[in-house]
Amino acid sequence: MSEPKERLALHVCCGPCATVCLERLTPRFDVVPIWFNPNLYPVEELGRRVDSAEKTFAAFGVEPVWLHVKYENWLRTQKIREIDPDTSLTRCEICIVFRLTATIKCAAEEGCEYVTTSLTVGPQKDVDYIHATGAALAEAWGLKWLDETFRKDGGFQRSVELSKKLGLYRQHYCGCEFSIREDT
Repeated sequence: MSEPKERLALHVCCGPCATVCLERLTPRFDVVPIWFNPNLYPVEELGRRVDSAEKTFAAFGVEPVWLHVKYENWLRTQKIREIDPDTSLTRCEICIVFRLTATIKCAAEEGCEYVTTSLTVGPQKDVDYIHATGAALAEAWGLKWLDETFRKDGGFQRSVELSKKLGLYRQHYCGCEFSIREDT
């Protein structure tokens, strides 16, 4: 009989990014995908991304935890820059802190030892910020942060291949209303 695997919570930003993460993580860990993306806009985009995530989870045989917060509640987090004009956090950094905090709290409640995020698949993300923030938050909750950058070693390209194979919707912007305006 094989040793039981340690439990790892994977914050899932989208189905396409989750593909390469799950491919790499499921042989090593008992993976608990946690979907938490209150930043998605408009509601039709949320639906397309949930559908892709569901297909990904089914393909890898994992049961996700679905965390939900209304978009308006996430949008209020963006007001911190108005409340505290001296904050050094960018809009995206505020979003990452918000999403990782909820994910890590859930990971602790789910009995996970490790936590990480699929946010490190995309080439646009600041992985140093993500890893530093994730590690600090995980430590505060008594968890270990898996400092793995999934875009390395062809990870982003592999996510594109797996997305095509699974027929997943691949988005063209981060997800929030601010990023959709920047990409148009």
